[in-house]
Amino acid sequence: MEDERRKQTEQKLIKSGKEEFLKKGYAKANLRDICKNAGVTTGAFYFSFENKEASHRSNHSDGKISRQPI
Repeated sequence: MEDERRKQTEQKLIKSGKEEFLKKGYAKANLRDICKNAGVTTGAFYFSFENKEASHRSNHSDGKISRQPI
């Protein structure tokens, strides 16, 4: 159960991050906005990802987001 909830939280963060990065670009993307839109705390973000760059990389792993300069 715990593992499933963690995966769901991570998927919410990936989806929210993708939207934020596409809308604002990497430099202007804000972790608080990513978390707010995903409905999770910043603590939950850092449990899933080391930092904003790690979140950004996870969005590229599925090949569905265009690369933007960091």
